[in-house]
Amino acid sequence: MAPVTTMEEIPVLSERERAALLASLKKAEARIIAGKGIDYDPKTFRDRLINIYRGGKP
Repeated sequence: MAPVTTMEEIPVLSERERAALLASLKKAEARIIAGKGIDYDPKTFRDRLINIYRGGKP
């Protein structure tokens, strides 16, 4: 399961962005399968999103 946020209209991903996203998702899936996933924490998720929105590094 993954948390869902309100979506805004954004441009379609470029091929490079799409490849980077898919690679990131595959790495995350591999970590979960290896037992290295972490539990969802609302505060951490919120803080990470705010940091991303404000242009910081996740």
